Amino acid sequence: NIIDIGTGSGAIAISIAKALPQSKVTALDVSKDAIAIAKYNACKIDAINVDFQVTDFLNFSTSDRFDVIVSNPPYIPQNEADSMPENVVKMEPHVALFVPDDEPLKFYTALARFAMEHLNSNGQLFVEIHEDHAEEVKTCFIENGLNQVAIHGDMQNKDRMVSARFLQLS
Repeated sequence: NIIDIGTGSGAIAISIAKALPQSKVTALDVSKDAIAIAKYNACKIDAINVDFQVTDFLNFSTSDRFDVIVSNPPYIPQNEADSMPENVVKMEPHVALFVPDDEPLKFYTALARFAMEHLNSNGQLFVEIHEDHAEEVKTCFIENGLNQVAIHGDMQNKDRMVSARFLQLS
């Protein structure tokens, strides 16, 4: 049972669904247009095990538990908008990119809390991050009770992902 939070066009959720056809994948996005595109993309390649939902994650409620949570949340501080490549700023919805300058960890804090409530024991959380906030995201996850928190580099060795586990100790 896997959830993709902030699915956008569905690339991650659909890839997971195709790679793990016995899985149940839930894909959330605040944008109904993004979900429409994601559904179209899933249909084009017969990814039938994805449940797409239009919802604001920050107000999302479920009783479901998950084995894996993945997310590429908004993480770019608004003050960096002018330094972003023009094609990114013009083509991507701002709600998918930017967070308030004074709340760069807004979604990571919400994701950590969600993980603590909804990950199965030994479940994993994987998030894309802003390279300048890797240590802060790691600390946020640890402070919220997640275990085995690690920062991962991309192909250019920039810190671009953080993973964590929820180990329920009895």
